[in-house]
Amino acid sequence: MHIKKDQFNTLLQPLYFFMQLSGTAYKKYSANRIFLHAEAIRLANKKVYKLLIDQASYIPDELQPDILQLLNHYDIWFTQFKMHKKKLKPSLSDEFVFYQLDNQSAFPKLVKERIVAYYNQLKQEINSKTLVGQ
Repeated sequence: MHIKKDQFNTLLQPLYFFMQLSGTAYKKYSANRIFLHAEAIRLANKKVYKLLIDQASYIPDELQPDILQLLNHYDIWFTQFKMHKKKLKPSLSDEFVFYQLDNQSAFPKLVKERIVAYYNQLKQEINSKTLVGQ
């Protein structure tokens, strides 16, 4: 088992960063639903996905069900994105909107909230131990 500081530095800190990047891209997409912004979401989501796969041994037991749900969401989302892109062949400024095919593939907002809460809790714990050790 990895110590919490390694878990934080190797997985949770970059995960939080990439999820923020994805959120920023989504806000821009929400304001202007064009392929350029949809592609920015895809690129950010790929970073989240790759990090989770590459650093799976650092996933805390408490978050494993959430991470599995998030990875499953991305698998579905990437598949739909690819098929929609292939069908439309959009330029960067073209409208690019697709809808989830079922009620089980929406972005898991509660998962994100639990990941962020865990990140904040661990960050606070590490910072308080660091302050005590000074």
